[in-house]
Amino acid sequence: MRYQNWLEKNIADLSNKTYVITGASDGIGLFSALQLASRGAHIIMASRNEAKNQKAMERIYRDVPHAKLTYVHYDQSSFTHIDAFVKTMKQHHPKVDGVLLNAGIIMPPKDQMTPEGFPLTTGVNAINVYYLLREWLGFLDQHNQEVKLVFVGSYSSYNTRLNDLEELLNPRLSRMQQYAKSKLALAMFHHVFQMNLNLFDFPVLDHIHALLVHPGLASTNITHSLPNSLAKFVNGWIRFWSQDAEAGALSLTYAMGHPFTVNGSFYGPNGPGERFGYPKKLTLRPHFSQGSAKFTYALGKYLKKEFSHVRSE
Repeated sequence: MRYQNWLEKNIADLSNKTYVITGASDGIGLFSALQLASRGAHIIMASRNEAKNQKAMERIYRDVPHAKLTYVHYDQSSFTHIDAFVKTMKQHHPKVDGVLLNAGIIMPPKDQMTPEGFPLTTGVNAINVYYLLREWLGFLDQHNQEVKLVFVGSYSSYNTRLNDLEELLNPRLSRMQQYAKSKLALAMFHHVFQMNLNLFDFPVLDHIHALLVHPGLASTNITHSLPNSLAKFVNGWIRFWSQDAEAGALSLTYAMGHPFTVNGSFYGPNGPGERFGYPKKLTLRPHFSQGSAKFTYALGKYLKKEFSHVRSE
């Protein structure tokens, strides 16, 4: 397995840890699962497609024959699917040591919406992540053990701004704008949780440690929804300028598995322009925190008003 020596030097013995990875069936999610499993962690692979996830498990078992892997169906595209996932987790996996919020989408077919009526990219990448945490995080916090909550952001969030909730709800934004703003929203959530700002959907959380990562420019399967010709072009450009998914996963693995990562930290590649390289601690951008509480509060208030009837059991 690539990076075995680096993993042994930088990632703790995780044989007593259970981590959930959303979007674990391919790309950087798959390789984060592989890398963490190699250090002994029990990985709950949360993804949409069971057959695809089975192939991902087989890939991990080739390098880590005794890997501890569990599949749980997870589809981040709708509240209904998220409710089913949360119910399963509460019943069958009540205690976890970390959640790696990796699932996401980029550039889906234009004008697609979630069942709740959100633009698909901002809905899946940001609004539905908030909903997942609203329904699950208080339950996780009550077990009196530290839970690492790792938000997977993006380099694209550096050069955009998110002034209000209406921007996430605006279907007229270009798909790349939707992607960048949705990833900025995750960085803003990170600020709210690491500061424990006690907004109404999230009472004081005593045991949640929030971290933020970005994988640099990594060749992943996130472009699967693009037309074939465009996907080939984009992936070719990414491969030329960046690193593969296994290298990109290192920052995620570091945040989750390094023994001395701390609440509020931000990690990403150490190479030129943060495009590639081994993980290092990065400086949080000022706009990640500007207006974060106001934005998060507005989203919670909006969901309570418009979807108050939607609650998981």
